[in-house]
Amino acid sequence: MQNKKNLKGLPIYINSATISIMDLETSQLLRRLTELTEENNKILLKIQKHTRWTMFFNAIKWILIIGVSIGSYIVVQPYVNQLLGMYKTLQTTQTQSVGLQDYLKSLQESMKYNLPK
Repeated sequence: MQNKKNLKGLPIYINSATISIMDLETSQLLRRLTELTEENNKILLKIQKHTRWTMFFNAIKWILIIGVSIGSYIVVQPYVNQLLGMYKTLQTTQTQSVGLQDYLKSLQESMKYNLPK
């Protein structure tokens, strides 16, 4: 058996038996590495599929939220407009009633002064 040192200081044995054992170990390691790589690939594909479905359902969720908001605004808008109209009418009526009260007070005061004693 010849013993040589490689660049890192590790022994390299040049012998047919050692090379065949190393080849057997190397092939087993390559097989194991291939299995792990395939397993990792399957896991990554599942993660990718899950991410796509999550993005799809998030998009659907936001479309529904925006759609329901717009739809409810369209449905409620006439009622809001009607309430605003009633509020404006109430304000106008209140302003007119205050004006009417002032007119009646001034009329009452003018009648006091114009009545014969």
